[in-house]
Formats: sequence, C-alpha cells, structure tokens
Amino acid sequence: MNRGDKIALVLASAFAVGVVGASVYNAIKPKGLEGITITRITVLPYQSAVQVGDVIGLVATAYYSDGSSKNITWNSFWISSNQAVAVVQSPGEIQALTHGTTSVEVNYLGITGVALISVT
Repeated sequence: MNRGDKIALVLASAFAVGVVGASVYNAIKPKGLEGITITRITVLPYQSAVQVGDVIGLVATAYYSDGSSKNITWNSFWISSNQAVAVVQSPGEIQALTHGTTSVEVNYLGITGVALISVT
C-alpha cells in the first residue's frame, strides 16, 4: 500500500467514523434533545505561523443549535492535508516539519472544522 492509498484509507475511515458516530449520537440522544444539531466546528487558533520543529496546540469546539458549545478536541478525528509540512501528533497537537502551508481538518460526527498553518 503506497502513501496515497494510506491517506485515502484514513480519510475514508474518518468519514465512516463520522457517519456512524452521527448515527449513534442521534440514536442515543436523551429525550427532548432530538432537534439539537451541530451548527459548526471551530478550530483555534484558526491561522498559525510557526517555525520548523515547533509543536503547537489547537482546540476544537462544536457549537449546537440550542446555543451551547463543547470542547471536542479529544473526541474528534484530526488530519493534516500536507503531512510533509506538519503532522498531527495527538488530537490538537501539531508538529511543524518543513517550510510550507497546510490545513488541519477536524471531523466530529460528520462535521468538519479547519485551521491553517504556515511553517517558516
């Protein structure tokens, strides 16, 4: 399996986890919460300029239709779009490897948030 195949497998798995997770979440919602949905996910800081070798922390938050929010940093799937530039070491922890730019995507129950990272 080459690198492209591995990335495709990871993305497909993330999508499947998001879809299944959303279905499970909807199936086990407490009574009275049926109409509450995720309206957006933010990843902060949204834009980061870092040096090669830096490790930065990001926080993902889900916002709901009832006005509430939840830190989902540890309950979500994280991936860098350009793993030559930066990689996800653990949820919310990104290591800069080489000069360039990348986006870091966070998937939670099928909803995605994005942060942009520039490595100098």
